[in-house]
Amino acid sequence: MKILIKTLNEEKTMSLQVGKTESIMEIKVKIEEKKAIPYQDQILIFEGKKLKDETTLDYYKIHKESTVYLINRLKADVSLPGTIFVNSLDLKPVKCEIGPNQSVKDLKSQLKAKLGIPTKYQILIFEGKTLQNESSLIDCQIKKESTIYLINKLKNFQPLKFPIFIKPESNRIVVLDVEPTETVENLKSKISSTLKMQVDEIKLLYKGKKLENWKTLFDYSIQKDFSIDLVRISKNIESAKNEKNAKNSKNSKIQKNIESAKNSINSINDSKEKKNSTWRDFVPGFNIESKCSNKDCKAFGEYVIIKFGIGKFDLLSKKVLKKCLCPECKKILDPEKPAFFNCQWKFQGVKKEKEKEKLKNKKFINQWKKSDEYEIYQVGEINKDYWKSLSFQTKKK
Repeated sequence: MKILIKTLNEEKTMSLQVGKTESIMEIKVKIEEKKAIPYQDQILIFEGKKLKDETTLDYYKIHKESTVYLINRLKADVSLPGTIFVNSLDLKPVKCEIGPNQSVKDLKSQLKAKLGIPTKYQILIFEGKTLQNESSLIDCQIKKESTIYLINKLKNFQPLKFPIFIKPESNRIVVLDVEPTETVENLKSKISSTLKMQVDEIKLLYKGKKLENWKTLFDYSIQKDFSIDLVRISKNIESAKNEKNAKNSKNSKIQKNIESAKNSINSINDSKEKKNSTWRDFVPGFNIESKCSNKDCKAFGEYVIIKFGIGKFDLLSKKVLKKCLCPECKKILDPEKPAFFNCQWKFQGVKKEKEKEKLKNKKFINQWKKSDEYEIYQVGEINKDYWKSLSFQTKKK
């Protein structure tokens, strides 16, 4: 089928011949061949959603003549030369003119000329991260009208760590040593360790304003000896009981996730079987979903789950294919949907050359991922006509 690729800020639209089961990564490879934009610098958007590399067109319901929007990551992030703003706790905001080839060190030199602060005493922070001298402004994804925060080590923070006060609703006051670049989320972790509270129970307020996890203390101008209010978020009785049971039994949390995942799967697949059906049971690690075609089976026409567990599994090997049996009727099934639960996993595959597109064998590999809940992974058709090799590896979290 043909889909349309529309590049933002360009009038022309490119057409692309694709298959419904092709992955987003394969689409990016095709775009790279036509537009010379490296696949890692492409962002694809459909109906307002960013498309993930490992998913397929069919997963996003992309059909014939659908329009997918392309963003060139480099062009989108880099709009230099231009003006940026540098803010400091004790100085007025400073405007700096910068170019695309400048480094963080060059920016510090410019600030030295404007403010008289030696470069070695400057700490520059952008989006919660400390900028390194050797990095270019492009590498740091700084663009026109970005705001960078400046810490003057000579004035503001000597040493970089400083004490602040955490005031819970009880009378106890906690003193913690923190850094200006520390995020609120990190601060919550420290409080959790000190007060033996769960992180998700902690709500922090400064001057009556809730502190957001992703922001830094510097973003809120929090300095030495400042006070932050702590509010404990109370949980409902049922949740408290579940937590107590989880402490008494290591398996209770896993069992809770299993039940939750079963309900989710039943809803997604519009399952007709009862909740206690054995063909919908799964295990931590690797599982495969397949539809049973045996008319004499209770699970006929339904997706069943074949359990494999922890290890490495070649989906095209006879050893694995022989184990793809319906748990109800023991009939051999074709593997359709790889799935994972309560484990770490990674995928590796080499896709075969296609005659029409004349693509070479393409290797796909992802880094280790973590699945807490039951999760299905889309890889297209699982057969030797589609893949030259296809394997999954799982390990305990």
